[in-house]
Order: sequence, then C-alpha cells, then structure tokens
Amino acid sequence: MSNSMKYSSAILLENAHQTAGEFSVHISKYDENLGELTILLEIRDAGEETKKIIKHIIEDSEYHYFHSIAREPEKALEDALQKVNLGISETLKHTKNDWLSHSSLLIAACCNGEVHFAKVHSISAFLISRDNGSDEIIQITENALSEAVNPVKVFSNIYSGTLTKDSAILFVSDSILDYVSQEKLRKISIDNSPKEAISELKTILKKAPGTKMFGAVICKAVDDEETVPIQKGKDVVKHELRTIKPIAQSLKVETPEKEPEIQHIKNIAHLYQKSGKKPGSRDGKSFMNKKIVLAIVIALIIIVVGVKLIGFLKTDNNRDNSEKNQTQVAIQTFEENVALIQATFIEAQNDLIVDKKEEAKQSLLQISALVSALPEDAPEHAREKRLLEKKVKTQILLAEGVGLTNATLVAELTGISATDIIRKDDDFFLIDTLSGDFHHLSVSSPQPIKLDVTTAGEIGKISRSIDETGDGIILYHELGTLAELQIQKKTIKALEWNRGWKGAPLASEIYQNKLYVVAPENKIFKYSSSITGFTQETSWLKEGSAVSLDDATDLAIDSTLWVLKQNGEILKFFKGAREPFSFTISPPLTKPVKLFTDLDLKYLYILDAGTNRIVILEKDGELLTQLTAEEFSHVKDFAVDEGEKKIYVLDQGAVFMIKF
Repeated sequence: MSNSMKYSSAILLENAHQTAGEFSVHISKYDENLGELTILLEIRDAGEETKKIIKHIIEDSEYHYFHSIAREPEKALEDALQKVNLGISETLKHTKNDWLSHSSLLIAACCNGEVHFAKVHSISAFLISRDNGSDEIIQITENALSEAVNPVKVFSNIYSGTLTKDSAILFVSDSILDYVSQEKLRKISIDNSPKEAISELKTILKKAPGTKMFGAVICKAVDDEETVPIQKGKDVVKHELRTIKPIAQSLKVETPEKEPEIQHIKNIAHLYQKSGKKPGSRDGKSFMNKKIVLAIVIALIIIVVGVKLIGFLKTDNNRDNSEKNQTQVAIQTFEENVALIQATFIEAQNDLIVDKKEEAKQSLLQISALVSALPEDAPEHAREKRLLEKKVKTQILLAEGVGLTNATLVAELTGISATDIIRKDDDFFLIDTLSGDFHHLSVSSPQPIKLDVTTAGEIGKISRSIDETGDGIILYHELGTLAELQIQKKTIKALEWNRGWKGAPLASEIYQNKLYVVAPENKIFKYSSSITGFTQETSWLKEGSAVSLDDATDLAIDSTLWVLKQNGEILKFFKGAREPFSFTISPPLTKPVKLFTDLDLKYLYILDAGTNRIVILEKDGELLTQLTAEEFSHVKDFAVDEGEKKIYVLDQGAVFMIKF
C-alpha cells in the first residue's frame, strides 16, 4: 500500500442521546506518524457513574496510543490496549460489574492506508471490496459477536489490514442491521462517496422509531489527491489531543507474572463472510492478504531491476554507491536500535502500571544508555533522539515515585520569552526579562496581551520580579535598585532602595510590607516600606548565626522564613534564628529554582527545573506529592491557587495548569 493512499471518511449519528443511553463517536487530532484514532461508543441503561468510567476509557485510549513510544500504528494500538485492559480490570474491582455488559466500544487506528481496530460487544465491522469487477462484503467481526468478555483482558483481539483503492471499511452499531441488510450496506458503500453513503443511510433510518440509537463510520481508500475532510454530524465530538492522566497510572494492579499479549487477527481463517464461503476459499480474502501479495510483487520487481542496474554500473560509480550503501546501513542500524528501545520501553511501562517500579527503573536506565548512544547523523535522527530522551527521562521519574499528572494548556506564548509568572486572583502577569515586556493573561481569556506601560524615573533592564504587593509588582533591575509596575495605571516607576552593600540579591521576598533579602556573605537584611521605596536597612539574622547562604536560590515567608539552596536543602528561620527542619525527597532535587508559600497557605511548593518537577511538602517536612507532566519541556516558574488545588506552570512557550 502506497503512502499516497489516504481515507475519505464520513460519520453517522442519529438519535444519539436517549434517556436509556447514548451513542457517540470520538475522533482524535490527526498525528503525522500515528494517523487518527476513531472511537465508537454505545452505552445502554447507563447511569452517570458508567458514563464517567467510559469517558476515562476513551481518554486513556487516546493518551496511551499517541504517547506510546512505538511509532507503528499497530504496535502503538497494542501498547495502548494493554494499558487500558489493566485500568479496566482495576476499575471493575471497585464498581458494579454490570456497566461493562451495558457498553459497546470499538477503537480503530487509521494511518496511511492501514487499519487496526479492537472491539467490545455489539459494534460490527464490514469490509467492502471490489475485485475483478465484482463486489463483496465481509463481516470481519462475526465470530466475535457472541464472545464473552474477559474482565481481565477486555480487548483481546486486534484486527489489522490494508484498504486497497475503492475498498471501504464500515463500522456500524448493531441497531442499523435491524433496518439495513448487508447487501444494501455493500451497494451503498461501494457505489457512493462516504458522504453520499451516509446520506442514503440516514434516509433509510428515518423510518425507525426516534428512540433507536444509530452510529456508523465509513472509511474509504482513495488516492491522496482525492482525499476529502471527514464529514461530521452534529453529535460528533472532535477531541483535540491533550494530556490526560491515565487511570491505570495511579492504580496498583495484582496481575500474573506476564500479561497475555493481545491476539492479532490477520488472515481469513479468523474472518467469516456473509456469503457462507469457507475461510481460506478463493473469494474469502482478508484485506491483509492483498498487502502481502503486493509486497511480494514489489520485492520481485526491485530484485529484477536491481540485477539489471548492476550490469550497467560503471567503475567510477562504485565510490558513490559505497557511500550510499553506508548511509543505508546507518539508517537501518538506527531503525533497528530504535525498535529495540521501543520494545524494552513498552515492557518498562507495563511494569510501572503493575507497580514493579524497581524492574521498570532498571530497564529504563538501560534504555537511557542505548538512547545516549544513538547517532545524530541526520536531522530526523537527532529529533527522534531528543524525543526518546524526554520520554525516558519522564518514565524514570515515574519509576522513582514522581506522579504523572494532566497538564491543561492555558495559553501558548508565541514570541514571548517569559521568565516569571505572577498571579493576582484570576489574572496573571508574565515578565519577559529578555525584551523587558509585560503581558497580561486571564483565565477567562487566555490570549496574552502586551501591556503598554510608561516609565517614570531611571530604570534599567528588568532582571527579576521580587514580589507582588497591593496593586503593584516589585521588580529588580540591572541598575541595582528596584522598580514598581503599577498595573492599573500601566506605569513602571523607580523606587528608592537604601542599602549598604553592592551586587544583586540572591533571593528576596516581601512580607507584611517589609522587604527581606538574602545578600552575599551569608547575610539577610530587612527593609521597611516607605512612600518612596524601601529604607532603614537592618540585619535580620541574630548575631553568631553560623549559616551558609551563598548558594541560596529563593526565599519564602509565612512568619517563618524559608531559604532554598542550590543543593536542594531548605533552611528554616524564625525571628532571626535557625530552627531544625529536614525532609526527604527521592529522587533528589537537581536544580531547585523556586520556593513558595505564604501565611495563608498550608504547604511549601518547590520547583525543580532539572527534572521539570513540582514538589509539595507539608510544613513539618512530610512529602505530600511530587508531580511532572509529559508536556513540560523547560519549566521556569509557577503560581499557586491552593484553594482550588491548581498550579499554573510557566513552561517554554506555554502556560499549563495542573491539579494536585
């Protein structure tokens, strides 16, 4: 099958929302490597709890498919279904078992002419093909209609194959078969475009009662230039691909030593025809067989042409051919190494799901070494290596006890190199220290808006934000003093700062109108607020306090003063004296850059930029949680809404929201 063969698709949804159930079709965002994931879902006699469970299954399927390290759709689907199976088996332990018997689900991956799908219960799949002038319709899943569902392995079979030009695959709810014969389905599908076929089906189904739910998807193979967009009905839900926390990720599942792999059904021996011809007969072709025949023909052509070309090659071309062969060998070696990495990576992910963290970590460390050894001899190899490194790094964190969470995109920051984010109620202010620009961002309107501010006084390039206070944000600039951004007035004015030392502060914070600064030579100074700025410098540490502060990175105050150091240590002070404080974090912090708390907050929040991780501690040192997300690439700052249990994370080029 040529990669130029694509799909023209159309969707039918009629009477989709009923008191006794609902039918929906979910289509993922198209991915360049893995194509599109289509999910048909029917729920009968379902309560709200069942609908939530099914929604999680759909979300998990999308998440695991598009985040699989496997690059081939078939392997990625198998990987995703293995994880979904584990999640369902755990869910069944805590819910009533009847929800599964009331649900039908089909998950299909379509990419570059290939189709791979798995199903549960009563959604049928038909292959409609034209061969030597005659048309045929094959009910691919007829054998599976009466199969009992194993609650430990709900998705047990993957049907795989390739659509040839003008052939089609049809996924339909069984309710449609009560009103439309297979022969009619064949004729409608083969003689029309998908859009026209759906229109004819709708006309036929208008005679059915309004309480009958109908759902169908028709995918027809066409040349690339013939491809048309998917035709969507009003009830279709078009999901943007987003990061979703998989249910299975946080579940501990008791499983056998080795999970049975999902069976792949690829030949006619496993398929039945409506015509009653025996499996394996001449007319009973699987659509996978056509792919194999085509591959053999192409291989023979290549061999013949290759032999003929060798006879015409000249001696002075040998060097060029040698270089080409070496390049081909390098590509082949790279692909083989990546295939090995992918296989081991999937095993490690499965170990994580069943809480075998030590086994997963050892596998991931081996994978990390293999990824590091991959060459970067081509731009596409370099990009793939970076992607693998990021995925492996994240999975190692999970094996070490860090939680993976959803990261919801709040705003994209195209062209904005923000380094600081400051929250004031439902508004956020971003500081771009490279350009000196300020941007306003609202949760209700997440489009960053540049603030046009006027300057009052002599102010240098902004280096960092100090703290927000009242209507303003206090800033430190390169002239060695302070400024205040007055938000309502859209003015930035110079502030007076009377101090007896030089250099930039190592860390600083404002608490009860007092400015506290960690200065070089292990000093902490306090300044009183005045109309013009901050004055009356006093040493805050008690005399004789022997403490090393030269590697301080941040400061937070809630009546207690907390200092975060580059080595991951947190020092606790009260009324100028150091107090005992200890905590344990695994893995250790590698590049801690921010510490945040306040008098009204219950926890200490730490940003470790080295691992794109946010750590949350009780104030007695007990670890509450530590979180990362696969969307994070280079986390710079964060803002906390503890009441809503939300953290807004400033990443490179985006702002995300995570919940804890």
